[in-house]
Amino acid sequence: MKALNYTNLDGFLYQTIDKIRANRDEILTKIGQERQKTKGTWDACARRIFYRYLMNEFCKYFKLDHICARRYVFCEGVNPIPKSKRETFFNSGVYP
Repeated sequence: MKALNYTNLDGFLYQTIDKIRANRDEILTKIGQERQKTKGTWDACARRIFYRYLMNEFCKYFKLDHICARRYVFCEGVNPIPKSKRETFFNSGVYP
């Protein structure tokens, strides 16, 4: 397991941004397919697809299982920030 520190997190974020840019069309296609399948709103489908993608990449990069990774990766409507931790973001109850 890679250490969960700022240096590794920074590397993960830059790598993930590059992968998302490279797979943009595929991701947009998956969002469209999810929307047709679930009849959900575009933003809810995008959050679900993005969360699954981010969780898979996070687990691979840090060599974690999904249960452990859920403590670090949050997404509105899928795995929201626990109420006990919301105040730590910008000192408010908003979702970052």
